[in-house]
Amino acid sequence: RSGASGKALKMRLFDLHCDTLTEMRNRGCGIAANDLHISYEKSAAFSPYVQVAAVWSDSSLSDEECLQRFPQVLSHYGGDFITDRASLESVAEGGGRGLILAVEGARLLCGDIGNLDYLYSCGVRFLTLTWAHTDIIGGAHGTDTPLTPFGREVVEKCFDLGIVPDVSHASRKVCAEVTDMARHAGKRITATHSNSFSVHNHERNLTDREFSDIISLGGIVGISLAPEHLGCGPVGIGDAVRHILHYISVGGISSVALGCDFDGIDSPPEGLGDISHLPRLYDALAHAGLSEDDADRVFWKNAFDFARDELR
Repeated sequence: RSGASGKALKMRLFDLHCDTLTEMRNRGCGIAANDLHISYEKSAAFSPYVQVAAVWSDSSLSDEECLQRFPQVLSHYGGDFITDRASLESVAEGGGRGLILAVEGARLLCGDIGNLDYLYSCGVRFLTLTWAHTDIIGGAHGTDTPLTPFGREVVEKCFDLGIVPDVSHASRKVCAEVTDMARHAGKRITATHSNSFSVHNHERNLTDREFSDIISLGGIVGISLAPEHLGCGPVGIGDAVRHILHYISVGGISSVALGCDFDGIDSPPEGLGDISHLPRLYDALAHAGLSEDDADRVFWKNAFDFARDELR
């Protein structure tokens, strides 16, 4: 790629959410090269490249089965994770690549707060609290359910350990409670893959108030490429741009990032079929008027700065 001046642009990428680890285990493939949305081969355009990679609490499994499968997913991957500030900075400075471990669906804790210590010891640094319906943590989108007492204990323990609570998929009440808890604790939270309700009124998307509350704490929000969260009917690159620009327009220039949800979505938007196509989104942002510095904020700097501050 070349910029307006003809100089080569260094593409940096920090993506806040994917389900690739789980899909690798399900399909028996590795991270180097595969037929999934994400592989190191497909990410060759990006240097450095950091990916928050979630182990999903599969809705077809019980809480206990999800916990039992967690180490199996890690064993199948077989690699190391970025777990602290020094290892993150090493990847960034060396133009390398690395994964930060997350869990999507905290019900795999099975009501035992000690299991959160176990997740942390395995490298988990982001925790998406809920995924669907109501569970031992609280309510997901589409419900009117707040955090359970155990869910509140989990959030408090996350703050103590150094795990960032993620309110993507959360009910409005859970999002408000977690935001309030973070404010009182002087902590930050995230919505790793949540688009704007003002742009497309899907129940999974954040209202402007929710977005503003998260970023007022120094939190960060990633843009999802799930078609149903982007718009109605066939969606493409322009729909993702609209969500990004709206978040920027309501004060999110230092807080909006990418959380593409690759390998967690069946059919990506037209033109963004896998991670190798993300430079097209970068170009679309430039075409929409974002400077190179601001496009780099969305693709890299905002998420990197947040993670560098949160990792210990």
